[in-house]
Amino acid sequence: MDGLKILDLLNGEYNILNWIALLLKYRTFTIEDEIALDAKEYILKHYLIDLSNYDVVISYRADDSCFFFAYSFVSNSLPIKGLTKALELGKLGTQFALISKKAFTQLKYISSEKVDGRAYFPKFSSRDSLARDTYKKVIKKQKSYKNNIFVMDILRQEIKEDDHRIQRMLHK
Repeated sequence: MDGLKILDLLNGEYNILNWIALLLKYRTFTIEDEIALDAKEYILKHYLIDLSNYDVVISYRADDSCFFFAYSFVSNSLPIKGLTKALELGKLGTQFALISKKAFTQLKYISSEKVDGRAYFPKFSSRDSLARDTYKKVIKKQKSYKNNIFVMDILRQEIKEDDHRIQRMLHK
């Protein structure tokens, strides 16, 4: 990592909407309903970080569970605080994405081991199931809608990245 420009979305300088914006920009998943389409446009316009000066991005993982939670947020069924909690469920982990030639040239092969997919896929599946089950049992059952921000609130109130309401909600 020496000499690489790193964007660490988990260091507290950025918020969950910056991660959502990158997910919406660079990953493919179907968005069909009107609220989610409007949310995508708004989030990309106001929360997307320009990656052109970075070599590595550190963030939440962009796996199936995270897509599920992100889609729930942009479709207005999961509030921002619930999204943050959901991404911490099931120990889904951190993702390091190399995004520049410079980052790739610094990779050095050390060794490899053959692994049995029958041993590791169940572990992945278990983490994913745990995260989704916990989401259904804990987060969906909370009455978090009363004192929380949904994507519809962000759209209607035109909440921008530096808005104190977003910062307050994420740091409670």
